[in-house]
Amino acid sequence: MPGDDGDRIAIHTVMEHVSKIAPAVVSARALRRQELVLRHTRYDGLTVDERLLTSAYPWLAPPSRLQALVVRRGRIVHGDAVLGPGDAVLVAPHEQSAMRFESTAFVDLEWTTPRAADHAGPVTLGRGSMDAFDALAARIDDPAAPQRATFAIALDLFRDLGAPVGDLSAARLTGAPPERDERIAAALTGMVGTLATSADTLRLGEETELSPRQLQRILSAFGDTYGLGIKSWRDLRNRWRIQIAAVLLGCPGVTVADAAAEVGYGSAPALARAFAKAGLPPPTEVRRRLQGADTP
Repeated sequence: MPGDDGDRIAIHTVMEHVSKIAPAVVSARALRRQELVLRHTRYDGLTVDERLLTSAYPWLAPPSRLQALVVRRGRIVHGDAVLGPGDAVLVAPHEQSAMRFESTAFVDLEWTTPRAADHAGPVTLGRGSMDAFDALAARIDDPAAPQRATFAIALDLFRDLGAPVGDLSAARLTGAPPERDERIAAALTGMVGTLATSADTLRLGEETELSPRQLQRILSAFGDTYGLGIKSWRDLRNRWRIQIAAVLLGCPGVTVADAAAEVGYGSAPALARAFAKAGLPPPTEVRRRLQGADTP
């Protein structure tokens, strides 16, 4: 937790999976407010092709948002454009659906702005300082780092790159998140990190001190407030399981059965059924596309 209540201006969320079958990590750590999200995302040892994943799970970000993104490591491919370390781009969040992330780490800032309506396609920004953005990433990862100072540093860095953040100021960010929301964030962090066990709404209710009925109602509002797109715990967890399985299939030597077991499905056919229900191609086809770098 940040050091004092006056510095509690966001929730700290962690969506992370460290593979046991491949040298691979999917990690998205963020400071989230309703109008502003600051994230550090890592796809270590993985190719994440959003062109494939969003065929099943479209981006849900509202049209009033813009996102400035700086690559720390690896590369991002968008059409004919290739972004490498230090490259920065301004996008509408849904434009990530056309991107392919190859062993990538990046920091991004997403915010609500009237200027979102004027945005047309990815826009190249200035080049980011690797030292500065590495330090910012470390602050985002650390739940004890002072939140207001982290937002201040981030806004200054992205403003220097030419991101149209307007008059957003860390000094003007007010309002601590309810302790209930912090409990929900902590409980979700723990449960998405254990995908090989079954989803358990009762356990989540115990950790958040909410009844199942309260939890269902509150999770939807929680997702809307913090931009997580949560309608139910099972929906969130099942989407995460399928997405993790899909990206693991891009790792050399990982079989469909391996990926199924890692994320909690009992067999390769069970994973294939889950893929079909989500609207994804069969796991063997996903594996071929990712390892062969084919365009879906």
